[in-house]
Amino acid sequence: MVSRSASRARLRRSTLRNYQRSVRQFCDFLTNPAYGWSDECLRHFGTHPVQVVYDWNAATHADEAEGEPERRAFTKPELEAFFDHADEEVLRVRGKGRKGWLPAFRDSALFKVAYAYGLRRNETRMLDLTDFGRNPEGREFGEYGTLLVRYGKAQKGSPPKRRSVLAVSHWTPGTIKEWISEVRPGMRHSTSRALWPSERGPRIGLQRLDSRFAAYRDAAGLDPALEFHSLRRSYITHLIEGRTS
Repeated sequence: MVSRSASRARLRRSTLRNYQRSVRQFCDFLTNPAYGWSDECLRHFGTHPVQVVYDWNAATHADEAEGEPERRAFTKPELEAFFDHADEEVLRVRGKGRKGWLPAFRDSALFKVAYAYGLRRNETRMLDLTDFGRNPEGREFGEYGTLLVRYGKAQKGSPPKRRSVLAVSHWTPGTIKEWISEVRPGMRHSTSRALWPSERGPRIGLQRLDSRFAAYRDAAGLDPALEFHSLRRSYITHLIEGRTS
């Protein structure tokens, strides 16, 4: 059921399943006796529709995790090198007396927050100033003990999922507080409610997240297979390692 054109395009297996699911549902509709389409087709065309997608010829789940094998988490030394480069970029730009140090600081803080709470790209981008709260069981984190993620990954046809994430890294409150209290007010669009305003609008764009991540990764000499989502993978991996070490 996988066509040559789809094979050449190298579509993800999940994308192929979505396409095949749509075809199967359409064929189910056409062949359902309740709608009478088979009789209509016989009358007009001399033939009738049939189901063409079956379990034996459709793409199925080969494994519970279908991510590309080269995608992975940061090692701890790699993560440290990435964050060090982000911090050094702030110092470099600021040392030249350029206003560009403000977005550089934002990018550095943004990547750290994405890792600290295990966030996806759009989850990170859509954070607002009001999404932080206290955790009674983690008073040491102050106002940043919990994070309300309002734009979590949704199932097809469903609204974004919400979830609350607890802070676990001791450095998290200081990073966020410095950004919100000392640096963010200097941004042009600081009056917006977005946690990460851009230079040109009230909220940073996904393309900016990808381009800055890739630029920092490459400048630090890290594996090209590392991507923004690797921060989320690292959050989960390092939590597990911390519990088992």
